[in-house]
Amino acid sequence: MSRPKPTAPAAVYSSGGTPAEEELLGYQRSPVDLLRVCIFAVIAAALIVVMLLVQDSVVRLEGDAVRFLDRLPGTIERIIHGSLEWLGFVVIGAIVLVPLVTKRFRLFGYVFVADVFAIGAMALVLHFVDRSTPKAIVAQLTARDGITVATTSGALGIAVWTASFIVLGPFVVSRWRRAGKIGITVLVVIRLVVSYNLPGTLIMALPIGATIGAAVLYAFGRPDRRPSAARITKALVNDGLAVRQLSILATDTPGSTRCEAVLEDGSQLHVRVSGEERRAADLLNRLYRFIRYKHAGDDRPFASLEQSIEHEALMTYAARDAGVRTPKVRGIAPTGLESVLIAYDHLDGRPFGDLKVLPSDDRSVDDDGGGPVETGSKDPTALDDAQVRDAFAQLVSLRRRQIAHRRIGPDSLILGADGLVSLVDFAFGELAADDAALDADVAQALVAVALLAGPERSVRPAVEVLGADAVVRALPRLQTQALDQPTRKALRPHKHLLDDLQRAARQETDVEDVQLAQLERVDKKTVLMLVVLAAATYAMLPQIANVPKMVQRLGEANWWWMPVIAAFTAVTYVGGAAGLAGAVPLRLRPGPLVVSQLAASFTGTLAPAGVGGMALSARFLQKQGVDKAVAVSAVGLTTVAGFLVHMSMLAIFVIWAGRRAFRGVSLPKPESLLIGLAVVAVLAGLALLVPATRRLLRERVWPTIKRSADGVSDVVRRPAKMLELFGGSALVTFGNMFALYFAVVALGGGLPLASIGAVYLIGASVASVAPTPGGMGAIEAALVSGLVAAGLTNAAAVPAVILFRLITFWLPNLPGWIGFRWLQRHEYI
Repeated sequence: MSRPKPTAPAAVYSSGGTPAEEELLGYQRSPVDLLRVCIFAVIAAALIVVMLLVQDSVVRLEGDAVRFLDRLPGTIERIIHGSLEWLGFVVIGAIVLVPLVTKRFRLFGYVFVADVFAIGAMALVLHFVDRSTPKAIVAQLTARDGITVATTSGALGIAVWTASFIVLGPFVVSRWRRAGKIGITVLVVIRLVVSYNLPGTLIMALPIGATIGAAVLYAFGRPDRRPSAARITKALVNDGLAVRQLSILATDTPGSTRCEAVLEDGSQLHVRVSGEERRAADLLNRLYRFIRYKHAGDDRPFASLEQSIEHEALMTYAARDAGVRTPKVRGIAPTGLESVLIAYDHLDGRPFGDLKVLPSDDRSVDDDGGGPVETGSKDPTALDDAQVRDAFAQLVSLRRRQIAHRRIGPDSLILGADGLVSLVDFAFGELAADDAALDADVAQALVAVALLAGPERSVRPAVEVLGADAVVRALPRLQTQALDQPTRKALRPHKHLLDDLQRAARQETDVEDVQLAQLERVDKKTVLMLVVLAAATYAMLPQIANVPKMVQRLGEANWWWMPVIAAFTAVTYVGGAAGLAGAVPLRLRPGPLVVSQLAASFTGTLAPAGVGGMALSARFLQKQGVDKAVAVSAVGLTTVAGFLVHMSMLAIFVIWAGRRAFRGVSLPKPESLLIGLAVVAVLAGLALLVPATRRLLRERVWPTIKRSADGVSDVVRRPAKMLELFGGSALVTFGNMFALYFAVVALGGGLPLASIGAVYLIGASVASVAPTPGGMGAIEAALVSGLVAAGLTNAAAVPAVILFRLITFWLPNLPGWIGFRWLQRHEYI
C-alpha cells in the first residue's frame, strides 16, 4: 500500500519496548454515535406514532399488563418503590458528583447536558402525546394500600438513567458498561412489576434517553482511543509476523489507524487497524445511498467488523488471482479494543490524489469555439500515456472475472515508484458483479485519470484498452452521483471536467447523445416539497377534521355546474397555447400547441414549482425549429406576461372587493418597500464587486440574453403577437378564477365574483412560491383560508376548494398523459 502522510507525530515501537494497551488521541465525533442517534430516534418516533394512532389499543394492553403484573402485596410494592427512589437518587448523584470530585469536568458537562435534555425531551413528548390515564387503570393502581399514581416521574428517571449511562459508556471500561445495561434492565422490569407507571410510558423513555445520550456524544465528541503501537505489534507477532519496528503514520480517519511495520527480514508492511467507527460509517453510508439513490447496488451490510475485513482480504485475493496489480495480504488479526488489523505488503508509490492535477481553469476554449484545449507545462509527476493505459488495464482484468471494485478514485489508484499503476482498497468490492457495477467502475476510473491527464488523454486510451462498448456503457454514469466522496471533492475546482469528459467520449465513440442514468431517489427539492406538504396538511387539519360532513356536502353539490367548471378549465389550456404562441416569432400549429399545454399540466404534477411544464414547453418549441435560447426565453416571457397580468388583475379585484371583504389584510408601509428595494440594490452592487460574479455575467448570462433578445424583440414589435401573449395569459387567469367561482356556486356559496376573484388571485400568488407540484397543499390552504375570511362557512369552503382542484388539477392528468404520449409518438417533444 502507499505510504500516507503523517497527520501527527509518528508513534514508533520497537520489539524491545514497554507495551502499552491504548492511546488517547483526544476527542472526536464518531459515526458510532450518529448511527445510534438514528436508530434510537427511529425507535422513539415509532413508539410515539403508535401511542398517537392506536392509543386505545395501547391502553387496553397496558391495562392487561397492569392486571397481569399485580402479583405483589402492597407493602412489598411500597418497599420496592421506596428503594428504587433512593437507589435512583444515589446513582444519579454519584454519576454527577464523581466527575466533579475527580476533576473530570468534561465528563461532568456531558452528564449534566444529557440529563437536562433528557428531562426536557421526555417532558415534551409526554405533553405532546398527552397520555391521560384511564380510570380503570387508575383504580387498579391506587387500590394498592395508598400507592399514588404518577405517570411522569418514573419515566423521567428512566430517561435520565439511560442518557447518563450512554454518555458514560466511552469513558469507562467494558464491565461498567455491562453493569449499566443490567441496571437499566432491572430498573425497567421492577417498575413494570410494581405497576407504578404506565408500561407504555416506561418503555418509551428508554429510546428517548438513549437518543439524547448518543446525541450529546456526537455533538461534543467521544474519547478517541486507538490501539497503541505495542498492541498492534503484539497482534502481528501473534499472527506469525516477526516485527522489528512499527510506526503509526496516520490517525486522522475515525476508526482507522495506518501504520508501517518493518519485519526482521527487512521487508515492510502497510498495516491498517479498523475499529467499530469504520463499520458504523459503512452502515451509515449504505443507508444514505439506499435512501438517496436508486439501484445503489450495495450488498447487505456485514454482521461484524471481522467479516468486513475478511471480505476485503477475499476481494484482494480474487483481484490478484485475476491479474490485477495490488499488494498481497500478509495477515489479519484482532487487536482488542473492538478493532481488527489487516496487513499488506508495502507498496512504494503515491496515490493519484497526491499527484499534481489539472489547473482549475482547465476549460480554455480555442479561437474557433471548439472544445477545451490543455494549457500549462507538463508536470513531471503527471501520468504519461503508457501509465494511463496501465490504469485502465487493471479494469480489464477485473471485468474479465466479473469483479467490481465499486470505489475507484484518486486514493485507490497508486502510481508506483517503478512507474506502474496499482489498484488498492477492495473493501467494497463485489464478486459476480452485474454490468451496472462494472460500468460504474469504468466511469469512476475515467474521472480519476482525467483529473491528472485531461479528458482527451483519458478517453482515447480507455477506448483502446477497454473497448468502445465499455466506454459507451459507462457514459450514463459520468455524473457526480456515481462517484465516491474523494473524487467529488477533487472535482470541485473543475466544474466542467465531467462535461468535457462526456464530450470527448462521445466524439471518440461516435455517440451523438447520452441520456444520464437516473440515480437519485430523493433530492433536496423532494425533501423540501415533503416538508411543505406536511406543513400545508397540518394547517388544513382543523378545516378537514370532519371528513364525513365534507363528503356529504360534496354529494349535495349542484352537479349541473360541473360542465361549466370543466369548460373554464379547458379555456386555461387554450389561453396557455395562445400565450406561448405569442412569445415566439414563428407560427405554430394550433392543435399540437394546445396538446402540449395539456401535457404540460401532466408533467407539472411530477416536478415542483411548474418546472416540468416549463421544460416540456421549451422542448416543444425547440422541436418546432425555435432556437434553444429563444425557446427558453419564450417560456420565461410567458411567465413574465402571466405575472404582469396576474398582479394587474389582483390590484383591480382587491379594490373591487373592497375593504369589507378582507378586514384583516393590511398592506405594507411604503417606507418598508423602499427599504427592501434599497437592500436588494446594495446586495446586487456588492455581488457585482466580486470578480467571479462579473465573469459569470459576462461569459454565461450575457451571451444567452443576447441570443434570446432577437426573438423577444420580434415579438415586441408585432402587435398581434403581443395580443396573443397577454391575451392568453389573461385567459388562463380568468379561466381558473371562474372555475373557482362556479365551484363555490355549486356548493351553494353566496360570495360575489369580486371576493372570489381576489381570493383566487391572492391564493395563487401565495402558492406560486411553494416548491410543490402545482402548489399542492399550499394553494388549498390559501384558498380555504381566503374564502373563510371572505365570509364563506368552513363547511362550504373546504368542499368547494376540493371540487375546484379536482376538476382543474387532478382530473386533467389522464388526458394530459395521453397528450404527452401522443406528442412523443409524433416527435413533437
